[in-house]
Amino acid sequence: MPALADAMKTLTEQYYNALVTQLNLNNQQFQLAQGNIALDSTTQNVWAMMDAIPPLSLVNNWTPGGVNTFSSQYGALLTRIQDTATGSFQAALGDYYTAWQTYLKANPPSATQSIIQIYSTWAMGISGMPPDQANKTLGLFQAALNGPVTQANIAWYAAGGQTSIKAYTENVETIDNHIAGAPSGGVTLNSQTESSDTSHTWAQGGVEGFLDVFFGGGESTYDSVGSEVIASELDFQISFAHMTTVPITPLANGTAVAGPNTYQPWYVPAALMLAYSNNNNNTWQTGTPDWTTFFGPQATLPRVASALLIVDGISITVTSAKAIDQSSQTEVTHAFDAGFFPFFGVEGSGGWTTNTSFSDEGNMTVTSTCPQGNPQVLGLIQSPMSSYVSESAMRAAMRDARAPRETLSTGTSQAEVRTKEGSSLLGVVQVNWTAAALAGLNAIPTPALRTLYGNNVNTWVQNNAMGWVMGAHYQWQVLGRTATAQLSTIAGGDRIARVVAFV
Repeated sequence: MPALADAMKTLTEQYYNALVTQLNLNNQQFQLAQGNIALDSTTQNVWAMMDAIPPLSLVNNWTPGGVNTFSSQYGALLTRIQDTATGSFQAALGDYYTAWQTYLKANPPSATQSIIQIYSTWAMGISGMPPDQANKTLGLFQAALNGPVTQANIAWYAAGGQTSIKAYTENVETIDNHIAGAPSGGVTLNSQTESSDTSHTWAQGGVEGFLDVFFGGGESTYDSVGSEVIASELDFQISFAHMTTVPITPLANGTAVAGPNTYQPWYVPAALMLAYSNNNNNTWQTGTPDWTTFFGPQATLPRVASALLIVDGISITVTSAKAIDQSSQTEVTHAFDAGFFPFFGVEGSGGWTTNTSFSDEGNMTVTSTCPQGNPQVLGLIQSPMSSYVSESAMRAAMRDARAPRETLSTGTSQAEVRTKEGSSLLGVVQVNWTAAALAGLNAIPTPALRTLYGNNVNTWVQNNAMGWVMGAHYQWQVLGRTATAQLSTIAGGDRIARVVAFV
């Protein structure tokens, strides 16, 4: 019904403008979730939502299946890029490179077998390469381990490759904590006065895929009453008991736990930065897909979701300035029970309750509530790839600045870190390695690998020790090895942590 579709497009644009203005959202990043998008109760499904690449539209109506995901595009990208050391390694492998990738996927690193051991076993005894070529590639692979592309491929295959669930840092428990401590919020909307001009937004007014129905379910029997209700000049009063922004961060280190399952890190930000920042044949292998495929005008990876906006404890009151015809009131009441714009929460489902009444003059009042404990996705914050990699580079630079490289010969490192998130105060985190931990580290025969592992462990401790409990043991797995550390001293804003084991 074109008239209803036009009216819904206008109402959706008005709602978008009201949200960004009254909730202080950025219209260059906010994308509205339209529909009944309840936050899933399972971490894996929340991760799937976080993983979706936002379309070029102010409105995103999430539907199962057929979703372009960040992790799948990132994994495909890894097969097409190389850094200098990785390029030399791949060139030396030649036609054996695909066989090595297949073997690595089937035999990822573990606590008992490092990536070097896996490669050595394959190259020397399984691959069928001539011995001279195998020896040459072993040395090149050891050098390539320091490059982001090799690191990214190792993490990717260790986490299960394209077919596995890709973890993010937040889970349902941490999101619940975000919600519980979040402030309230609200928005008002008058369909006669709110602007519908969205041409100045990041999607330049595009509302592809928006719902062109006012009542839930989209039954054609509600089209006529939907048009009548919208024409009655609506006023919305919407309040949220809690409203919070949940960051979307691909798992880059440590592990993530969801129920009985533990998930490995799969994302290396430096690899994506390398790919995006270098549109040349030194970084990109010849052929397609190439840089343009992922980042060009018709890109498969043009932007990412960087945060979810979650609301909980919703109350909506809708009133009409004009009367609803008495002959339509019963049908209108039933239609509202089926859910309505903008949340489409069905009466009796997901905690939603709805009440519709009419004055003697026929003016309508509808109240609909969804109690706390039933959070809904209001929308997301999207970041274009250019700003996403810049933000990642900035965070990496901050980490490098506060975690300078050390020789590891002394078994000690220290760096300044913020005493708490958002604080400008700096505290010193000193990392000490016990003799037992250093013995485990020094058992790695390759000096470059020892430095790589040591720096990774120190960075992990320095980035996390501010939140640790004194004396408790914390573990982190990296490339098949496990580091165990504990906080040993607290002095004001400073901390001393020690790595007690590395195996």
